[in-house]
Amino acid sequence: MPFDGSVSALLAKTETTAQMIFDESVGFILRQRRPSVVASLSPETNCRYRTPSGLRCAVGALIGDDEYRPAMEGQTARMVVAGIPRLKFHADLLRDLQRAHDGAAEDVDFLPSFTRYAMAVAYRHGLTWNFGRVAPA
Repeated sequence: MPFDGSVSALLAKTETTAQMIFDESVGFILRQRRPSVVASLSPETNCRYRTPSGLRCAVGALIGDDEYRPAMEGQTARMVVAGIPRLKFHADLLRDLQRAHDGAAEDVDFLPSFTRYAMAVAYRHGLTWNFGRVAPA
């Protein structure tokens, strides 16, 4: 399910909490049900903040159309969010969410893998898992 380009009203606020960011990011990926990747002949990661088909990664899901720049591709989450005031104070959480997405993207069973990684991120950051059990794709 490609993202429609709008950032939720919750994240359009100037101040956001780690829990708000986590819930928005993880909820988006669980609804999308697949990773944001492009085909590549390179051994380097093929994960993208946004793909031409409209998929988004865990960090890309939080970046609005007015904030996104193609030059963000290939940059770390920390570098990307440094210029986005509502996200920059959560760079460590966003780095971990990016790693959860990218790590799970290498697994043939993306959704269960992402769920496990994301639960570990919640635990590491003292956040609540608000998504119950996640059914496989």
